[in-house]
Amino acid sequence: MAEQAQNAKLKEEGNALFAKKDYEAAVRKYTEALKLDDNNAVIYANRSACFYNRKKYSDALTDATRATGIDPSYAKGWSRAAAAHAALGDEHASARCWKKALDALPAANLTPAERKQKDQYESELKVMQKKVDKPVETLPNKDSVVLKAATVPWTRAQAIGSELVARGIQSSAYVIIGAYQDWASGIEVMSREQTVHLSTGTPIITRGTGALQGLASAILRDPRVFHISDPQWLNKYQDQVVTEARVFDAWTTAGPELVKAEALERLEDEGWRSLKLALGFTVRHWIFWGYMESHLRHRNDVGVEFVGNALEMIRWGQEVWKDVPKHKMGATFAPTFKRGVHAMYLDLYMGACLKDRARFPLKTLYDEAQALLEDCEDVAPHFNSSADVGFTLAFRRYPRGRAYYTIAWYYRKLVSEMPNPQDPRHQDSVRENSLKAGEAYIRAAKEFAIDDIYHVWYLICGLQNLWRCGAPLRLTMHIMKLIRERIPDMMRIWEHDPMTRDGLGAFKYTADVEKLFRAGLQQRKWTIDEALPPDGFVPKGFTVPPLAEDVVATIFQLL
Repeated sequence: MAEQAQNAKLKEEGNALFAKKDYEAAVRKYTEALKLDDNNAVIYANRSACFYNRKKYSDALTDATRATGIDPSYAKGWSRAAAAHAALGDEHASARCWKKALDALPAANLTPAERKQKDQYESELKVMQKKVDKPVETLPNKDSVVLKAATVPWTRAQAIGSELVARGIQSSAYVIIGAYQDWASGIEVMSREQTVHLSTGTPIITRGTGALQGLASAILRDPRVFHISDPQWLNKYQDQVVTEARVFDAWTTAGPELVKAEALERLEDEGWRSLKLALGFTVRHWIFWGYMESHLRHRNDVGVEFVGNALEMIRWGQEVWKDVPKHKMGATFAPTFKRGVHAMYLDLYMGACLKDRARFPLKTLYDEAQALLEDCEDVAPHFNSSADVGFTLAFRRYPRGRAYYTIAWYYRKLVSEMPNPQDPRHQDSVRENSLKAGEAYIRAAKEFAIDDIYHVWYLICGLQNLWRCGAPLRLTMHIMKLIRERIPDMMRIWEHDPMTRDGLGAFKYTADVEKLFRAGLQQRKWTIDEALPPDGFVPKGFTVPPLAEDVVATIFQLL
């Protein structure tokens, strides 16, 4: 009886905290209550609502599923599951759960509260059913996605590999080649599917393991390697996930909170060997599924959820097991692996931020970028072979570059989202944020190999922002010269990359401006120390003082 009273007390305290929107504290109360009674559907549903409001949708779904498992007639449990499924991009499952929520309500003589629930559930089901009934965007047919060997960057990179080794260049070729090797290894494992007949004559399908490790490593090295050339690829991938999850006894439907709790129990019962394999698969499944949601379905919000789950799990493991030898924990908790995941998280969060600023605040994106920068402080270059170059660029330098790019993008957004950035009253703020963006873009460019389209593009972005804030010609002309000199090597690998195609106009414009300014300097129309932006980069009425010499010197050092 005392335990029941304590359980009820904790539940009420959790409810009070929930009403105050202190969801984190409410989770703690509900968790304490569940330790006393782990067969309480209402408390699981309440904690699910807390997780949902904290935007931890995988955990919300885990608890809602537990609630409906305990009490299949609990309408609120089904409604929590429906909402979580919708947030995770699974409209079909959401619609099914809304139907079950409606079925769980009384057929007649509804109370006012139940009538309100029914109206809400019917409304939500109608919305979800419309999404389900929309034509499905299928993967392209096989003929339309056959990649031409002459255009893909990994083939072009391999063709000049020996030349790059001879020249000693720290090239993006090593990054994309390494990514493709990982990708190919994952695809090769998926292709090992065999049909074996048991002694009874029953056929069973066997598959190898390790595909997820290769595929996830590939997109962390360089997501530009992702490609599909088989309309059945997604089905094969899902079958592979089922196989590997069963072999490793991994978690595929649970959220991070359940995985953390069960991981500690498994470590005690089975040791590191079993846990390392299970967690390694689980984290990579989240990473790859999140990336596919973003890349194939353009659901950056869902991508943020799953890649965020992976990042949360890695951070937690690094803290909880900080004294455990690294070889026991495996590569999943290595600092370099975490940087790769964090960099991908930034990319997906930025895409989500563009679509839903209320749910994905700009300031959170900036804070995450700063956190990644801090995590990269111990990055030190050490090259012993071409393989080391590719790994160091992919997991040490490129994550730092993505962090700087994100910071630059943040400052550009501060300018572009001003109520009226053309108003001279805002000129100091525009100049300050443009300078911060310009310097961050240059810092980002520095981290990428000089033959990577990212390097060239970030130089262009940096240049355009420096034009807005009084940079002298001796600086901007030097940047334009670097862009001109580096485009040919970049085109040898990245000529057919979408960013290159989209940037052709900017390449030409930059080259034309350089020619114009060089001619003017030769004709002594202006001097090398003058700040001369092209037309359109400084609003009319703005007074732009020259850039301070120490700032100019700092940027020169970065180039």
